[in-house]
Amino acid sequence: QLEYLDISSNMLFDTIPSQMGLLTRLAVLNLKANQLSGTIPTELGQLTQLRTLQLSSNKLSGTIPVQIGSNVQLQELALYSNAFTGTIPKLFGTLKNLQKLYWEYNQLQGTIPSDIGIPQEM
Repeated sequence: QLEYLDISSNMLFDTIPSQMGLLTRLAVLNLKANQLSGTIPTELGQLTQLRTLQLSSNKLSGTIPVQIGSNVQLQELALYSNAFTGTIPKLFGTLKNLQKLYWEYNQLQGTIPSDIGIPQEM
């Protein structure tokens, strides 16, 4: 089954298909620099092997789904240059493997989870 999907820097439009949540062995999903719109499908939270989620430079909007924050394997999350609103879900504090986080150029508000990216003690 597919483990790496990079279709960045194209002219893809419409929404991100919720069926991408069925690609359960996916480790990298890169849809950067397209014309994708709508919200992030909550089904992407089912990608438990995902280490890189790159959705930057699109026309995505709405809130960041809490389900994305339940993926403890995530190492890189890039959502910059979209139109996301709302707050950063507190569940993002559980992303202990997170190494790179890019959220600039959105319309997020509120507070940053105080324990985001802090490694769990053994």
